[in-house]
Amino acid sequence: MAPLKGGQSPKLLLVGQLGIRYQIDFSPDLSLWNPLTNLLCTDNPMVIEDPTNTPIRFYRAVVSGN
Repeated sequence: MAPLKGGQSPKLLLVGQLGIRYQIDFSPDLSLWNPLTNLLCTDNPMVIEDPTNTPIRFYRAVVSGN
């Protein structure tokens, strides 16, 4: 991921299995994870935007049963 310019939000690309629900989580330190969003994979890849524009954040996608 390239450094962001002022006012830009990070955009993530999720390459997932169509029809599967995913939870996108974020973490400042890879220890404590918080949910960002839940989504149903309807396209490959899917673009997910994090509107918070926090300086350091890690992301993961987890298959969700919801």
